[in-house]
Amino acid sequence: MLTLIAWTQYRVCEFAKLNHVRLFEETEKVVGDLQLPEQHRTPVDKSCSFKHVELVGSPFLKNGFDDLQALYSLYTSGSLH
Repeated sequence: MLTLIAWTQYRVCEFAKLNHVRLFEETEKVVGDLQLPEQHRTPVDKSCSFKHVELVGSPFLKNGFDDLQALYSLYTSGSLH
């Protein structure tokens, strides 16, 4: 019985150290369907890959400040009016 209590206290202490993301993931493992963590991980991974594509693939982000300066120069010179 004492071993079970010590193990439970150990687990509670470990949970208390987790950040909010890891706490959510560990809670999913404990209370949910065994496939729940995997089902949750799939859209999270896809979301991260989409964000990477958006950041890497956007020509505006690559040249953003230079493009804005060029547009501003065109606007202030009257070329865009």
